[in-house]
Amino acid sequence: MVYQELGRPNVRRYHTYAKLRSFPPGLDDLYSRMMDQICDSEDAELCERILAVVSAVYRPIMLDELACFVDMPDGASDDESLVDIIALCGSFLTLRERTISFVHQSAKDYLLDHAGAEIFPSRRTEQQQRIVSRSIEAIDKAMQRDVYRLWHPSCSIEKVEHPDPDPLAPIR
Repeated sequence: MVYQELGRPNVRRYHTYAKLRSFPPGLDDLYSRMMDQICDSEDAELCERILAVVSAVYRPIMLDELACFVDMPDGASDDESLVDIIALCGSFLTLRERTISFVHQSAKDYLLDHAGAEIFPSRRTEQQQRIVSRSIEAIDKAMQRDVYRLWHPSCSIEKVEHPDPDPLAPIR
């Protein structure tokens, strides 16, 4: 976040030291400032739901999976919109090759230790129960007989060309 701020074209070289002093020392203060910016944005509720999901899961999730766990605004399920939505979550999250993860373990630790009331209005275990429930619903919708159109049950899966987009990607 500091690097991005200093890299803006309107920051003059002689203002660099003043800009650096404007950032709070220590990660907790920096994360607190980022969380305040998210809470003050018009997309605060969406960002909090995304941060709750990403905080509650045990591995980084894919863009396709995120849409199963979080109610996205109408028209925001395409990749470009999802990338924009991830960017709204401040500098807590990063996106690499369709995988959403925390920029650092300290960001996840901060959210779990200090921002739990904002992102987990009920409790973390209830968030995990919602994830399980949404996963089961998504599996129920996506599963069908012969989803990869193998035609022969004894066919080797290695020899099959996977459809693009993969119908099972969101329920990975």
